[in-house]
Amino acid sequence: MIRKIKNILFVVICFVQFAINLASAQCQKSQIDTTSIVELKEFYDGKGIIFSEHYSGVRHGKKNDQTYTPKLSDVINAEQILDSAISLRFMDDSLKMGNIKKKFRKYNRQYFGQILESNDKRIVAILLDFSQENAIKQFQGWEKSFIFSTSGYFMINTRIYLINLTKQNVDNGSSLLELN
Repeated sequence: MIRKIKNILFVVICFVQFAINLASAQCQKSQIDTTSIVELKEFYDGKGIIFSEHYSGVRHGKKNDQTYTPKLSDVINAEQILDSAISLRFMDDSLKMGNIKKKFRKYNRQYFGQILESNDKRIVAILLDFSQENAIKQFQGWEKSFIFSTSGYFMINTRIYLINLTKQNVDNGSSLLELN
């Protein structure tokens, strides 16, 4: 129970850090902000956006962490790790596993890369639930702007996964813990 509380606290702290960085980035938006659109039909039906390391809305979490622009192969690897983590988490409940994977096919994605102080490469994957009737309105501009909020609609209809490419796992504190 204490470990779960620590993990939830970690996610909340990350949310707050991202929100602060996003608010300050709105004032500092530069001309080099770039995104790339990807469609990975093997994993989901919608679209994904890869944010460049130069995108001003993306900041690193800890002092010595850095951002990097993920390659398509990094994003595919991250999706494979997430899929495996879901399979492992629900290996004793194939019906629930199937329902979660089916639901996540309707989520669009936002990706940005981090190189942690430990030199681990991590993809932060933000899943946006586009199956909801008003999702297009609520997530307006998601292709160009980093979506992050800890309240209301966004808290219910987004999932954030911290996917460690070096360790090939979903880091503690990710939304995977909330899938019960």
